Amino acid sequence: MEDILKTNNENDNQNEEKVLARFENSVLNKEYTEATNKKFKKSFILLIITGILLIICGVLFLTVLKEEGDDLFFGIFAICFGIFLPLFVYLFYKFTVKKHVKTNKEYMESSMIVTFFETFVKAEVKGNTASSIAEFKYETIYKIEDYENMYVIYTSNLTMFTVGKSGLKEGNTFDVSTKLEESLGKKYKLKFKK
Repeated sequence: MEDILKTNNENDNQNEEKVLARFENSVLNKEYTEATNKKFKKSFILLIITGILLIICGVLFLTVLKEEGDDLFFGIFAICFGIFLPLFVYLFYKFTVKKHVKTNKEYMESSMIVTFFETFVKAEVKGNTASSIAEFKYETIYKIEDYENMYVIYTSNLTMFTVGKSGLKEGNTFDVSTKLEESLGKKYKLKFKK
């Protein structure tokens, strides 16, 4: 029982911390789409390079084996895989994004309020029928990328959310960037020239 009271008192103390900045955006905002597309483009470029290498290996395999008269299956398979793998991944990505947006319409229309405090970040998602709150201490955040128009906050190497700087309601971005750089060290990446 005492542990629960301590936890509640700790939460009350956290909420009394100085607010560095408060941002309010829709969950599916322009910045989120931009950030996910950037990550997908990087991955897709690597996938295309892999496809090209597979095609080259397949052609080389066919030319070498053609002289020896061995089975040509691996060469043909490598060429086909090199052609269809990037195409399949691209179409699968587009299909899953469209399906995700359609099935989670309410979530996508929700608003997100992100508040930066001295020692943690608080993210609140508020929808018509549901809401959720998450708090992340700076030392537990995987990394934060600071772009000219947004922050991309990675809570793990696979999970991220964006905070559009255009949604600033309280405070200023300079204080936030300074605090993030100070608290996160190498995990804070500035992605534009000031």
